[in-house]
Amino acid sequence: MSHEPDVNAKLSSKSIDSMLSWRKRLGGIRGDFEKSGFCLPSMEMRYIESLRSRGEDERELEFYLDEITRESFNLPRGIWNVDARKVLPLHLRSSYIDLLQAKIDSKSLVLPVGSPIHKIIDVNYFIYSRLAIDANDRWKKYISDVKLQKKREIDKFNKKIAHFSPRCMDLTAINATRLIISIANELGVECCLVEKGENCRVVLRSMITDELYAYFEWSDPVVLRKWGALQISVMVQESDLPIWAPNQFRAWPYVASLGGMAPGIDWYAWRNEDWDSVVLGVLANIEFFKLCFPVCKNEDKI
Repeated sequence: MSHEPDVNAKLSSKSIDSMLSWRKRLGGIRGDFEKSGFCLPSMEMRYIESLRSRGEDERELEFYLDEITRESFNLPRGIWNVDARKVLPLHLRSSYIDLLQAKIDSKSLVLPVGSPIHKIIDVNYFIYSRLAIDANDRWKKYISDVKLQKKREIDKFNKKIAHFSPRCMDLTAINATRLIISIANELGVECCLVEKGENCRVVLRSMITDELYAYFEWSDPVVLRKWGALQISVMVQESDLPIWAPNQFRAWPYVASLGGMAPGIDWYAWRNEDWDSVVLGVLANIEFFKLCFPVCKNEDKI
């Protein structure tokens, strides 16, 4: 019997309704995240909006991303792109995304480069995605601003970071996983460490409804050790399989990106060259996950 994940797995209509209800809270979640002191996502969205003046029919990036999220709930595994959305019936498609696509097709909304657009049809967001290529000096200036903001936030959360930071330890996979678990436990989020040989992953879980669960997984400690990156994915499914169950026994109907929910949050996972930066990154990602989904009340016996 094969246990490969079903690439065509989709959420049920009941779960989609639950996710749509959750989506309506995203704007408030982003605002609460900034109020709690994590400002990189709001800084990023303001920067993207500043790249060009929008046309009369265009909406801000936040609205565009929420419409993409809404459409993705109805697509296999939540994977959205221009071609994938074509299978959606009219009543499940975003009229705003349709409008942007029609403007691009008719050339009334001109892309800054001639290459075909596949995953991004918001012009400001597209310009941002190519800044490192098309405007490298401007990109370097923005990177400097990101580094400065991360430093400010490390200073702001200094006491909390010092509480968690194993500053005298080497940045190893097991020390990093222990750090993530200790932060999750203190923040009241259900978690577990899954070890298999030299590989390990940390899984956090929360309930969206009694039948719908969100999983937050960090599964590549080598990347953190080599490049300071926290590679994190968020998955949603309608089964309460034990939190430690291997991925190959799951058919994820929805795989989400934290960056799609809050552009700029990925900077917390970027080039963390010391323990204080790693702690800030873990705190930011778990706090955002906790804001998105209520803390799971069930406890698995591990």
